[in-house]
Amino acid sequence: MEAMEGYLGYELVRNGEDAIFISYWKDKEAVDSWRTDALHREAKMQGRAHWYHAYRSVVCPIEETSHFRR
Repeated sequence: MEAMEGYLGYELVRNGEDAIFISYWKDKEAVDSWRTDALHREAKMQGRAHWYHAYRSVVCPIEETSHFRR
């Protein structure tokens, strides 16, 4: 994924068996390119067959972000 054009980074949060993975992309075209990439499609099929109980994908633009950590 890191080598794909338009990839900006990711965040991963785990809580027991549950996880939230957020990937960041330059634009919708970069997301679509990743989504149709043969290696990504194969990894997704392997995940469904062997590792994931369920997952949900959401594609949305980020208008603004803020962060606080003590």
